[in-house]
Amino acid sequence: MSRQVNFELFRFLLMALVVLLHTSASYWPAEGFDQTFFLPLAIINSFTRPTVNLFYMLSGYFVLAGDLDLSKVLKKAGHFYFLFLLWSFIYALQGGYLMGADLLQGMVEGNYHLWFLLGLTWAYLWSPLFSGVKKLGRKAFTYVLCFLCLFGPIKYTLLGGLDLLGDPHLSSSLSSITLYSYNNPALLFALGGFFRIWPRQVGGLLRFGLLIVYIFLSLANGWLVALYSASQGDYEDFFFSNFNVVVFIQAICLFLFFRDIDLTGLKETWQRLFIQLSKTCFGIYLLHPLILSELAPKLTDLPLFQGLTFLWGGAFLLSLSISLLVLRLPLLGKIIR
Repeated sequence: MSRQVNFELFRFLLMALVVLLHTSASYWPAEGFDQTFFLPLAIINSFTRPTVNLFYMLSGYFVLAGDLDLSKVLKKAGHFYFLFLLWSFIYALQGGYLMGADLLQGMVEGNYHLWFLLGLTWAYLWSPLFSGVKKLGRKAFTYVLCFLCLFGPIKYTLLGGLDLLGDPHLSSSLSSITLYSYNNPALLFALGGFFRIWPRQVGGLLRFGLLIVYIFLSLANGWLVALYSASQGDYEDFFFSNFNVVVFIQAICLFLFFRDIDLTGLKETWQRLFIQLSKTCFGIYLLHPLILSELAPKLTDLPLFQGLTFLWGGAFLLSLSISLLVLRLPLLGKIIR
């Protein structure tokens, strides 16, 4: 049970960081890059950026644990796509798309954070392939992951580098070489399954080293974003886009850091609490942008760290409370889990 509770706690902490990631976007300067203001936001963004990737890895870690039930996989993929359509409709209404073509456009485009649901849908649809490769052994699984990496973070990082060098021809040529649109979420999903069959335990100095690497990359990445954006007079997100190689490595470091933490000594009361809190994560993810959009206009005029703390805390606690309430309702509970 300790391993399960270990990941339940990890999932809840990650969701708090996802809310912080989106909260910091409320303060992102539209123009000008004053380092006393922009640098802290860039560093916060860099520290929290790997969190969404880690949710894909967690899903793969559990879904690819044993033999797949194809009917359940397809049902789950359909459920995620249904949630994408439903919540795209809700956010379209919230955004003022009230009828006709505007409403349809709002649903198709979805809110900025709902891409996660599409990625998860595709990851589940690919899961039978990953499950079959896993049965062939760790060597075959490694080959598949390396292949996906070529079309995922490696290609994405090369594209970003070419853009920074100002070579649109090479960038355009490379971008035409693709596997499919949601390759990166499937790669992260498969990577979680790979770590399920990778038996090496991470502890002691090695685990501490993983944490140091994550902290160093987060600080360096945030600093590079602030420095380069200020020099260009325009925001440049290449350095910590979700599928950059650096963010990919950050996610692996955090995953392995938490994977082998031993919570055997925890009391049953704490274990049940972590499991209960973990169940709210999907609801928090779906709800918190609605709350942020209502709270942000009232708090973003406050000093940076004061406003950021109130906005993050308010959005997280409100979405947590609503999720706990809705999960107790038999029918409504299905739209947030």
